[in-house]
Amino acid sequence: MSTPLLISTWSFSLPIIEAEFPRLATPRSALDVVEACARSAESDESIDSVGFGGLPDREGRCTFDAAVMKSPSESGS
Repeated sequence: MSTPLLISTWSFSLPIIEAEFPRLATPRSALDVVEACARSAESDESIDSVGFGGLPDREGRCTFDAAVMKSPSESGS
């Protein structure tokens, strides 16, 4: 069995990954854990680049960037 791994490019995500990583040892799928990480980042108002803490779009609305693709026929945001 391979060792689970979560990778991120931004420092603000480290606490999120540390909180979610233990859940990889539970019956939840890795995709569930990745989705939970994205939801945590988008709902944290202290993160100023994505989600509720991010800048509004050109219409002045808060929009979200996360998308997940499991296969060519299974994707969503």
